[in-house]
Amino acid sequence: MPNWCEGVLKVRGKKKELLNFINSGIIRYGYPRDELDDYTQYPLDVKIDKYGDLFINETDDKNHSWLYFKDSRRLFIEKDVNWLFWDEEDEEHIQCLDIKQAWRIEPYYLIEISKKYNVDFRVMAFECGMCFSQEIEIIKGELTLYKENQYDDYNWEVYDPRLGG
Repeated sequence: MPNWCEGVLKVRGKKKELLNFINSGIIRYGYPRDELDDYTQYPLDVKIDKYGDLFINETDDKNHSWLYFKDSRRLFIEKDVNWLFWDEEDEEHIQCLDIKQAWRIEPYYLIEISKKYNVDFRVMAFECGMCFSQEIEIIKGELTLYKENQYDDYNWEVYDPRLGG
């Protein structure tokens, strides 16, 4: 079983690009309760209210499934997606996702996803088992920041020692 590197991933883009990323770049993946070894992909149940705000449940207990970044390696969304949009189509929006990935956040997957959907990413993530944090920024498919901090006293030095593990 892996240690989990977890934190917040910010996604930035115009409304149209963000909606494309949600509809095509995030998938629901899991297995039916009676077939524990046969994974399958499920459609996202995206709800958009009358104000244009978007909501997706993180888990679907009926099918024992979860949200996952398509074209990534074990990058999961940890909480419900609840994105508030305003009317300006050409304005950039910044939305946050609580994420976790096995062992560490792997930026090369995010670089490809950024290029594919024309969105930017900024990540701050923590892993307490190996006592490190990562700060990553990807703009227009280019890695602009990669910083990894190691800690001697993780519980004291890191922002939130309850994250990761």
